[in-house]
Amino acid sequence: MNRFGSFIQVKDEQEVFAIGDVHGCIRTLKALLEEIDYKGQAPLFLLGDYVNKGPSSAATLDFIIELKNTYPKVYPLAGNHDHYLQWYLTRNDLSWLTSPEHGLIEKAGEFNDLTPAQKLKYAEFIQSLPLYYETENTYFVHAGFNFERRDIMEDTEAMTTIRAFHYNGPKAHHKQIVHGHFPVELPLIRRKIERNFPVIPLDNGCVYSGKRNYMGSLCCLELKQMKLHTKLRMD
Repeated sequence: MNRFGSFIQVKDEQEVFAIGDVHGCIRTLKALLEEIDYKGQAPLFLLGDYVNKGPSSAATLDFIIELKNTYPKVYPLAGNHDHYLQWYLTRNDLSWLTSPEHGLIEKAGEFNDLTPAQKLKYAEFIQSLPLYYETENTYFVHAGFNFERRDIMEDTEAMTTIRAFHYNGPKAHHKQIVHGHFPVELPLIRRKIERNFPVIPLDNGCVYSGKRNYMGSLCCLELKQMKLHTKLRMD
């Protein structure tokens, strides 16, 4: 087993939920969990990018930490924006919040006045997150895998940053890949789910509500029925 990921044994592969990029939209996340009536009864995979762009990054992290501590079947993984925050917390470097190359739009305010204990809490949590989870039939990852490599587990940076990849069944052990990272229009997400594509994107750009066509919802995939639950941004 690769040290950057974890294998999760589930009794029934279909009894699984996965939620795409939250980006600080804490009210939307809570409403979506209420809609699916989630009370820890099934594995829930959170696909990373909990912070930045939206209004409530710190509150979102606090909620996910509490959720994970409350329900042992909650499995958050790391996204690239989470790593940006970790760099800031450990290096006192605010450049991740303003760098044009990352297209970041959030104010630094809520992280400026953290105590050392608060910084350590968030940094250690993010550092503890794996880059992917694997079940018998599925990979859950933030961005995807580099299938140009002989072994897709060799390129760990790609797991949080890759924006396009061509699925290779043998290299993926014929497992389906569920990922976030790159915003995809809702009709395309639905089509891929309905046709049971080998790669399912779940980032609908919740933070882009009212700014981009067919975007603005937080997405949750219920694998039991291959059913998509969506919640339009409330934050």
